[in-house]
Amino acid sequence: MSFLKKIIQPFITKIPYKTIAYYSYHFRRTRYYYQHNRADFANIESYCMFLGYPRSSHTLIGAMLDAHPNMVVAHELNVLDMVKKKNSRDWIIASILAQSDWFVNKINAQWTGYSYLIPNQWQGKYKQLKVVGDKKGGVSSRLLTQNPQLIEQLQSVLQMNIKIIHVVRNPFDIITTMASWKGEKRIENITTEMLKEQTEQFFMRVEAVQQAKNNPKYPVFDLYNEQLTAQPAQTLSQLCAFLGVDAPEDYLKDCASIVFAKSKQSRQTAPWNEQLKQLVLNKTQQYDFLKHYTFD
Repeated sequence: MSFLKKIIQPFITKIPYKTIAYYSYHFRRTRYYYQHNRADFANIESYCMFLGYPRSSHTLIGAMLDAHPNMVVAHELNVLDMVKKKNSRDWIIASILAQSDWFVNKINAQWTGYSYLIPNQWQGKYKQLKVVGDKKGGVSSRLLTQNPQLIEQLQSVLQMNIKIIHVVRNPFDIITTMASWKGEKRIENITTEMLKEQTEQFFMRVEAVQQAKNNPKYPVFDLYNEQLTAQPAQTLSQLCAFLGVDAPEDYLKDCASIVFAKSKQSRQTAPWNEQLKQLVLNKTQQYDFLKHYTFD
């Protein structure tokens, strides 16, 4: 990106987290948390990292975790990029708190036309801080594809346990939805060629996930979207156990109240031909977490 474009972009973008107002608020709040909340940072036990694919319910799951009294999970912060830019541990944690604060208090937990506001719980704040994280799954997978050592750098900077959340849904739905969006802009008429291009992008991310799963140093929780929609409280309770926090009944009930009863089957609206379907099916057989999926 050119220097001039970097200067003028905040004035022309419609993306809420890339405006002058956002950067100003986020910096001020990060500085506040850095100055006033650092004593709490010593008690943090784990960092939860999302890996996976764009448009895969990461925002929903991140919002539910952020609603827990002992967790703060940022929305779209991109902590791996902060690690690449040599930010310190405490500044990264303060930025996570500021991003959670911004998502709830400045845009009311609204994103891509949906509300992720959970009643009665702890979004944008915390009671006792045990887990922090960042909801940036698709980008994190891409960055790890480019540089697999980033996760080691992340652990070195944060000096805490790294736990990975891998959100999975039907690959045909993921690829269709990836083809249906360009940045924050919805594309109405997708083509088979667009699906083919996104199939390649999807499996690049799948391979990054598999490489992470091959490393026993960093435990991975496979969260299947269909299980979340069918049994939201039970699935969230299992995720909380993985992250090392309890799951109060009122918390599970309030979080479950915003989960859709059924996942969208985006694949049914896209121009999938038989050759491309078979290509995807053949590739999914190489991965245990995908091989049970079909198009129908």
